[in-house]
Amino acid sequence: MRRFRRILAAPRIRSGSRLVIDGAPARRLAAGCALVALLAGGCGRRNARIETSAPFPATREAAGDGDVTSAPRSGPALEAYNRGVAAFDRGRLAEAETAFTSALAVAPDFGAARYNLALVWLKRGLYDRAEPQLRALAAASPRDADLLFAHGNCLFHQARFADAAAVFRRLVGVVPGHREGAYSLARSLQETGRRTEAIAAWEAYLRLDTTSGWADKARRALRELRGE
Repeated sequence: MRRFRRILAAPRIRSGSRLVIDGAPARRLAAGCALVALLAGGCGRRNARIETSAPFPATREAAGDGDVTSAPRSGPALEAYNRGVAAFDRGRLAEAETAFTSALAVAPDFGAARYNLALVWLKRGLYDRAEPQLRALAAASPRDADLLFAHGNCLFHQARFADAAAVFRRLVGVVPGHREGAYSLARSLQETGRRTEAIAAWEAYLRLDTTSGWADKARRALRELRGE
């Protein structure tokens, strides 16, 4: 499981093949990425700026039913999907949305297109559109760590911190040692004002990570919560 992923362009799909990331079927990372924008809110406040719960969710080889064979092998859905990928890569999110929507109009079970469309909405800040989509995908695959993380991330950006914490708690239950999930759980609990639980969650996170910049942020959060 890769940790602290950065924003991904959606994987291209080559006609007649499995869904793959260009040039690296076993990996999901892409270069030239950035962290998702900061969210309005704060530690015990709602008007200060805070950092996002974690980096932007990763795209998947497939989503929803988890079956890569559900993707079309050729035809207009595949062509529209790859147009969406190219647009996403260039930051042309409105164009990507149109392309992924077109792919789904032809192939409603195209799981990767449905997930990537939700990520476009999330990237555009259209959380009210993304959340139902991500909730449905996560419900269909309740042990899928990437889908859980994306749904929790969206809830966090809606300032639905208690709901986000519940999703991130499920995530770390499914994948113990999931650092993104552990960080996001602690961040969400801190936002709810559940001080004791937040302290325990930050301590749990620091058992997974002691050296990164995220660990430094966790230690600062602990000092603040403890009044040090």
